Amino acid sequence: VFFAYCFPFTYCDLQSYLGALEDASRRQNFHELKRRTLCETLQKRRCDVLKIKKKRGPDDEKVRKYIVITCRVHPGETNS
Repeated sequence: VFFAYCFPFTYCDLQSYLGALEDASRRQNFHELKRRTLCETLQKRRCDVLKIKKKRGPDDEKVRKYIVITCRVHPGETNS
């Protein structure tokens, strides 16, 4: 008998979610989301890089702040 700490979030779920974010970014006029493939895993799955930024107007300042978010999921840690 196995018990799960949380509901699994699959690779297919992730790809669907990222696709929906891309579509929403194209429809709205506030944030811009760019998604590209950084590399492929050993299982030939996409490892994506997301760049999210506010669309700038002519009066916005040129200085931008950067945030880097990384993650690593270990086997068996479904809540990661």
